[in-house]
Amino acid sequence: MDAGLRLMNFDVEYSEADPDGAMQRLVLPWLSKDHWSTKDLLGWIAGRGLPPVSGDEEPYVWILQGLPLGAQRHAAERELAGRLAASISELSVTAFSSQGDSKLSFGLLMTAASLGCPEELSAALRPLFERGVSGEWNGIPISDALVLAVAGNQLDNTLLIHWKRYLLGETTPVPGSPEDGLLGILLMPASAEARDRPSLEALQDALTCVVRWFDSAGEPDRVDRLRALSSKVEATYPGLKHWASFFAEVADRDRWPSWTRAALNGPAKDTQQKIFGRSAEKIYWPRYVEKRAE
Repeated sequence: MDAGLRLMNFDVEYSEADPDGAMQRLVLPWLSKDHWSTKDLLGWIAGRGLPPVSGDEEPYVWILQGLPLGAQRHAAERELAGRLAASISELSVTAFSSQGDSKLSFGLLMTAASLGCPEELSAALRPLFERGVSGEWNGIPISDALVLAVAGNQLDNTLLIHWKRYLLGETTPVPGSPEDGLLGILLMPASAEARDRPSLEALQDALTCVVRWFDSAGEPDRVDRLRALSSKVEATYPGLKHWASFFAEVADRDRWPSWTRAALNGPAKDTQQKIFGRSAEKIYWPRYVEKRAE
């Protein structure tokens, strides 16, 4: 697939000896091309045609490392997101099935999750979310990556019904947990016109559902997990200064159990290892939290 004319040339910032510089010399000229092919991006995400970089990271992580860090960063992310959307849309249904390339499927979806550019990506991801995906990569279900990608690329609140189904434990084309439902609502704009803030009412209900799920399941680490969730809520929307009273209000309104007080009043721990029930050692945490904080 080809694109139209580019409006910007992206500048390489690192030396060629630096691995990030090697990636910039690969990725940025391609992003600056007037006409381009999805074949290049699909090959890189599958691990083909990359410069000699560490094999400890997934290829999509290196592609993201190849983006500029300065004033051009946002434009480069959106350009990459548009080409990523074309790549996802171009693939057949089988590409995201158990017969497809699991490494490629995982890399495409995690790149989308990491970019968080809903204008470019939401339309390409929605059909996958409605149809479902299968397969896994390195022990991680492709559906997990899809949930992260869709949650981080919402234009409005139209997926609220789907996130509520996760909270209620209902069967869906893409399986998910109550924590996934909370993630989706946390990153869901209040509306298309208010995309810089969450739906506080929906977020209150989601938090209560997750607390009750932790409580009924007898999760041994429920205090740390709720503490992690509350920290993520605050970090995602740092401009809203009333989070302490928000949590206190919903806990009182919905009569949260007594163990939740320790989670809300105690110091935050390093909970990245089990945020939203996933291993940060295996999943490159999407950048949308940091982007919202900028």
